[in-house]
Amino acid sequence: MNFNFRNIAVLIFWSFCLVGQEAKDTIRISEVKIIHEPLISNEHAGLEINQVDSATLQENVGNDLGTMLSANSAIFIKSEGRGAFSSASFRGTSSSHTQVTWNGINLNSPLVGQVDFSLLPMFAFDEINVLHGGASITEGSGGLGGAIQINQSFHPDTSMSIKTNVGYGSFDTHHELIGLVIPKGKWQSETKIYNIQSENDYRFINRGILNVTEEGALVNPLDTNHNGAYRFKGIMQELYYQPKSNHLISAVYWGQINDRSIPRATSYEGPENHNLNRQHLEDHKGQIAWKQWHKKTTIEISSSAILQKSNYYRESLVNGLGIVPSISAHTNQRTSANIIRGEYRFSEDFKATLLGKLNYHSLEISDSIHDQNHSFSRFEALPLLTLSYGKKRWSSQLMLRQEYIDNQWMPFIPYASFEAQPIKKWPIKWSINGGRNFRWPTISDLHWQPGGNPELLPEHGWNGETGLTHLYQKKTFNLKSSAHYFYNAIQNWILWTPSFQGYWEPMNLNRVVSQGAEISLSGTKKWEQWWTQFQMNYAYTKATNYHDATNNSYGKQLVYIPVHSGNLNVRIGYKDLYVRYQNNSYSERFTTSSNDVNRRDWLYPYFMNNLAIGGKFNWKELKFNSELAIQNVLNETYHSVLYRPMPGLNYLFSLQIQYRK
Repeated sequence: MNFNFRNIAVLIFWSFCLVGQEAKDTIRISEVKIIHEPLISNEHAGLEINQVDSATLQENVGNDLGTMLSANSAIFIKSEGRGAFSSASFRGTSSSHTQVTWNGINLNSPLVGQVDFSLLPMFAFDEINVLHGGASITEGSGGLGGAIQINQSFHPDTSMSIKTNVGYGSFDTHHELIGLVIPKGKWQSETKIYNIQSENDYRFINRGILNVTEEGALVNPLDTNHNGAYRFKGIMQELYYQPKSNHLISAVYWGQINDRSIPRATSYEGPENHNLNRQHLEDHKGQIAWKQWHKKTTIEISSSAILQKSNYYRESLVNGLGIVPSISAHTNQRTSANIIRGEYRFSEDFKATLLGKLNYHSLEISDSIHDQNHSFSRFEALPLLTLSYGKKRWSSQLMLRQEYIDNQWMPFIPYASFEAQPIKKWPIKWSINGGRNFRWPTISDLHWQPGGNPELLPEHGWNGETGLTHLYQKKTFNLKSSAHYFYNAIQNWILWTPSFQGYWEPMNLNRVVSQGAEISLSGTKKWEQWWTQFQMNYAYTKATNYHDATNNSYGKQLVYIPVHSGNLNVRIGYKDLYVRYQNNSYSERFTTSSNDVNRRDWLYPYFMNNLAIGGKFNWKELKFNSELAIQNVLNETYHSVLYRPMPGLNYLFSLQIQYRK
């Protein structure tokens, strides 16, 4: 995959050459779309699944998935800084308890079980769904907190278009994004190319170091985020062939190269040229799929491959020797993922769906400095049977899953869900779901050297939730509100802890209970030439350790899990101009299991405020959309991860130009 900024610049140039053709009259589409949705869903009965709306996708086109989820969902994103590793905590669970799929392929690393959300650019994706709690069972086991679905979508009858989006902001941050759609008869091609990079050298108050002034006072010095530059570039190519109206063949390739330096912890006080960390990642994903649907049946088959190479280096500049590496670690992953899905509709009210996934992972891990080489493999057979039955005012689902991993049958997973509209005249839905879930230890948990524990037991437990959803829908006003209570009781929770031998190793905790509530409110309103959109999410989460009653961590909140978290998004517009305000709020977080507030590694609450102003206008067949976003407008000092600073006040200006024939 050999593409660079020069290639992108050439494509941008040709995109402007194309728009010089004779233009036709265009139809202007309103900024706000009032969409009436059904209260009862036979497709996802009793499950809480939220689709990210098109406005949110557009305003986050230059961001990564973690940044978008942090601002628009109840998920807590633990970020080590801009462009650095970020992971998700969903409903009080750990980062390995959130499953992420792309076109049905599980993106969670078979080695560590996590997904780095900073490596998933929003520009590349067409559809994103957030699956809360038990809804993750539809994707696979292990999503004790939930799951994120990322999909590419086919839009028939689409006209030819080219879209460019360029942005520049603080810390020499810029992005160049190009999208090209070419339909031709029964064929359609969609290409996306992107380049996102930053020097990322922001200034911050270093709370990890105390200096003594001449007067004897203790102060935190002003520091710079050295060694934090990053660059992500990639391409996504989609091809669709529709020989008949009920027949679709597709091929998708997604290639990405990531180069980033990893800043040292703020507590580091050594030489500037020591302990320099950097990572190079090359990732290729390909999928071929076939889908055919009829009145009673639907069949989907896909086969995918993932090739991923990751190189990590730690280096120091030594006088007389030059750059000397202390770590040179390399990981090669090869994954084959195959999916077959069949659906049969016995009637309008009753249907059965059988989903099967066959995955094979092969990993090679080496450290050229310490001359260590390890090879691992894992086979997974993941079948799921879903039975759905419902009427106009109620709907239900039964899901049965029995998986086979590493030559072992996993615990049987039953899951049931139900929703109903109790009173016909009131647009209020009551939903309930519950069942079993489990997570098999990762390859790293079992076999990492040193520290892996082959005697680990799989995490398992029961979870459930219940809640109310209200819809108020008029011609120019929509309002949706929901409140859900959830409860997860997990046995054998896997936790890595320091051992007496001097390295970390995983262990099973007896019991962890995560319970709480999620509340959301969203709406749209349009009158004459004014319009507004708003969205609010709040989560109350108590994730409690019940491992050992004699330990001072018993009954305490799990590390890095905020009890209170929430966000607010408000957009107000007049004609084609708008102002957007966004707030993220998090309560205190602890980095020790004892929850000791007197320790310096307690993370204080923070309230993040962002502001943006933008507008759009059309000229012939060109559509212009520009925005100035101001992040952290109050210049607050905060940390998401201990000793990993976040930037203060910063800005990003972006301009999008679209030509549609």
